[in-house]
Amino acid sequence: MFQNLQLRNAVAEIDREFYLKCFLSDKWSLPFDLNLHNPNLDKEQYINQKIYGQYPDVNRLMVYDLKTLSQIVFGNILIEDRQTKRCSLVGGVDPDLLAKGYGSVGLYFFLKYIFLEMKMNKVTCQVYSFNFPSFQLLASSGFQLEGILRQHAFNYITQEFVDVKIYSLLKNEFLDSRICQTFAKLNY
Repeated sequence: MFQNLQLRNAVAEIDREFYLKCFLSDKWSLPFDLNLHNPNLDKEQYINQKIYGQYPDVNRLMVYDLKTLSQIVFGNILIEDRQTKRCSLVGGVDPDLLAKGYGSVGLYFFLKYIFLEMKMNKVTCQVYSFNFPSFQLLASSGFQLEGILRQHAFNYITQEFVDVKIYSLLKNEFLDSRICQTFAKLNY
């Protein structure tokens, strides 16, 4: 099922439709990007900035299927501090493939890239307090809960503030993690 997957740099012109599929799907945007539900937001400008914005410390990656040439998972890595080798990771799975294991595979590819290629020491992820599947994925992959930013985001659908949980993983924890051990056995 996952044997044909590979990591590559995202290419805005090629991957635009995939990004739009994720960003414009309620199935994806509700748990991952509440800003997309802001009625005052210029969605096209917001999405184009995420896809085309030129930022020197952002690496945009894509997990894709070599056989079908279809995009499966995207990940954006922001280098926050080169001295301490710290970065943050944001990503998303094709809305049609949520809850089918592709999030785990994508996370492994991104973590392997972060720690072994980029030589980072720490990665953080921010997750809305109601996104239980992401908590489970991060916890089962070795991430630790660092803290909670109280009422840090706004849910435009429920008209309520929501907390954001911050998770982190260190390089030495990744190498010993279940996700690393599992996928290493599968020769990924």
